[in-house]
Amino acid sequence: MQSKIGLLPEGNKFKSDFTEALINYYKNNHQLIGVLIRDVESDEKDLKASFERLKTKIIIPQGLSLLAIYTTISKSKWLNIINE
Repeated sequence: MQSKIGLLPEGNKFKSDFTEALINYYKNNHQLIGVLIRDVESDEKDLKASFERLKTKIIIPQGLSLLAIYTTISKSKWLNIINE
């Protein structure tokens, strides 16, 4: 839903209410955990862009954790492995 909110024009009531609700939610000691799984060599830029974007919306730093998992297993094989 968060990704769709960005498509709404500035000044949209729902967009501003949603953003305010999201900020208040994380102010009350809730955690946001983002997970990035990639089948490439590790690259700090993968998390840096996400972190920079999210830190402007999540006021309290303790409310944001990002985890990156880099694997040598091709993404095309993940579904078969999960379903085994």
